[in-house]
Amino acid sequence: MNIGAIEKKRIDILDGLRGFALFGIVLAHMNNQYYAGMTPPGHDNIAIKNSFDRALQMFHDIFIFGKFYTIFSFLFGLSFGIQLLNAKEKGQPFLGRFAWRLVILFLIGFLNHMHYRGDILTIYAVLGFLLLLFYKAGNRALLCWAFFFILNMPGFIFKTVDYVKSLDKPVAAQPLLPGMPEGFDFKKMQDDATVYFTMVKAGDYTSIIKKNITKEFQNKFGFQIFSGRLFVTMGLFILGLYVAKRQIFENLRQHSKGIKKWVWISLAVSIFCIMLYAVFGDQLFQTNGLVSLLISFLGDAFSPALSMVNTGCFILLFQKAAWQKKLGGLAPLGRMGLTTYLAQTIFGVLIFYGYGLNLLDVIGNSTAFIIGIVLFIFQVSFSGWWMKRYYCGPFKWLWRSLTFLRAQTWKKPLLENPQ
Repeated sequence: MNIGAIEKKRIDILDGLRGFALFGIVLAHMNNQYYAGMTPPGHDNIAIKNSFDRALQMFHDIFIFGKFYTIFSFLFGLSFGIQLLNAKEKGQPFLGRFAWRLVILFLIGFLNHMHYRGDILTIYAVLGFLLLLFYKAGNRALLCWAFFFILNMPGFIFKTVDYVKSLDKPVAAQPLLPGMPEGFDFKKMQDDATVYFTMVKAGDYTSIIKKNITKEFQNKFGFQIFSGRLFVTMGLFILGLYVAKRQIFENLRQHSKGIKKWVWISLAVSIFCIMLYAVFGDQLFQTNGLVSLLISFLGDAFSPALSMVNTGCFILLFQKAAWQKKLGGLAPLGRMGLTTYLAQTIFGVLIFYGYGLNLLDVIGNSTAFIIGIVLFIFQVSFSGWWMKRYYCGPFKWLWRSLTFLRAQTWKKPLLENPQ
């Protein structure tokens, strides 16, 4: 089956939701100035240059940071589930082909990682293989596993065990945060950050590539595990698979009441987390504090909860004719989500790195947000133009062509093209 036949079966609301997620992702990366890592001493607040930047940083931390990659991850699992169900319906082989697709995705992601160590595609490819373990699970089991991982229960268990073990140790030997590896060399981490920051500012392209290949890939997975993001992403994959098996997006009107219920529950959890964080948040970095352990769990619950609010509201609004017209412009962007994501990386590193405009630590997040919004508007406009002429974005075409080991048809016939 060619790309054209496949793309015609897409669900517009999913593409719109993916486009919405990509908007939040580009803003989050712009706030971080496509640095994706610890900044060295003296450059702790690269995004804050004035009081407005400081207020915007607070807005980012509450409403943007960690809130949109979750939607993107959920949609990955959902796409997996839809592909699985479609293959079963047609009696076609699926698991081997999907595994090969993951290998191709990893290679594309690794090429992206070589230039930007914050790449998420390599993480998705690795976790995608683990998702194969759940494809036969029942709906109840899927839902239980999903929330077990989304709430980062593995990380909470590890941190709790480490916390209990550390109680009998001298204060000097206790970790700064529960779960931090014993003997962690924070000074070395600062020195490494200084070296990397200098390379980026100097525009040392070869050194950045080499560093990203040899060291930063390992560091990225270490951060994903320590922060719990790896577990959360896995849980979102499983939740997406669950939603696909329930065929919720194929029967949205039937599930509208359930979606509204989850929105209200998630909103209540989000507000509760914000209130508790406002009271106890300053104790997060207390040495070996029990409160810091609880606040850590609070943060793990807050991001997915607010993401569910965003996702649920988007779904409910998209079903209204007036809003569907407004939000529908995001659908073409979502259809070429892989190309959009990679293009954002290209623009981002060229804006902030030394071999580009070298704006890292030069502009604040207010300026960076404006750049991100302008970039996104351009991408929305371009994707609308592109998708009138092609069935998918160029990187999706490459991905599918490599999957089937033959060039796929991707240009629409003249009759489908605009005049």
